[in-house]
Amino acid sequence: MAIIQQVVNSPLDLQKVEVLERLLAMQERVQAQTRKQLFVEAMGRLQAKLPQIVKARPQLNKDGSLRNKYVPIEDIDVVLRPLCDEEGFSISCDTQNGNANQIILTCSVAHAAGHIESRSLPLPIDNSQFRTGGQNVASTITTGRRLLLKLHFNLIERDEDKDFADIVFINDGQAKDIGTLIQDTKSDFARFLKHFQISKLEELRALQYPEAMQMLRKKQGV
Repeated sequence: MAIIQQVVNSPLDLQKVEVLERLLAMQERVQAQTRKQLFVEAMGRLQAKLPQIVKARPQLNKDGSLRNKYVPIEDIDVVLRPLCDEEGFSISCDTQNGNANQIILTCSVAHAAGHIESRSLPLPIDNSQFRTGGQNVASTITTGRRLLLKLHFNLIERDEDKDFADIVFINDGQAKDIGTLIQDTKSDFARFLKHFQISKLEELRALQYPEAMQMLRKKQGV
C-alpha cells in the first residue's frame, strides 16, 4: 500500500509508529479476507465436481456375517486427490495424545492462496484382540482421517446400488472439461469411449470423472 510506504519513508516518532502498526494490521486483514475468499471459491468448484462415493468395503461381525459397508480411505483418495490438485488444495494430518485410551487427530486443508482450515476430532482407540497396539492406533487414525475428510469436503457416501450408479452421469460442465482436454491432447476420441465402455461422452458416469481427468492430464503432462 502506497500510504504505508509514505509513513515508512518519513521520520518516525511514536505517533507514526502507531499509525504504521494500524495500517499493517488493516493490510493483513484485507489479505486474509482475500485468501479466504479464494479458498471458498475453489472449494465450491471442487464440490460441484465431487461425486457420491459408494460404500463398497464390507465390515464383518465375529461370526463372519455382514455388519455394514463403508468407504475405505483409498477410495476417497482416488476421487479427491485429482480434484484437490486441480484447485490447489493440500491436506495434512497430525495427532496429539489425549489420554491413555484416546488420541486427538487434526486434519488441515491448505489452499495455494495461503488460507488454511483445520478440524480436530478426539478418537477413542479402536482396540481389537486381533491387532497389535500399533495396529489399533493406525486403524483409529485411518477412521479419523475418513471422518475429517468427509467433514472438510462434505463428502456424501451411499450404499452400493448398480442401477443407481448407472444413471448418475457427468454434468454438462464436466463433459465440456473432458472434451476440451481430449482436443488439447489430440487424444483418440473413439479409443477414449471404448476405454470407458460408452458410446458417447454424456454416458460417462460421475464416479468415472476423476479417472478420466487424471488420464487426460497425464497425457497433457500436467
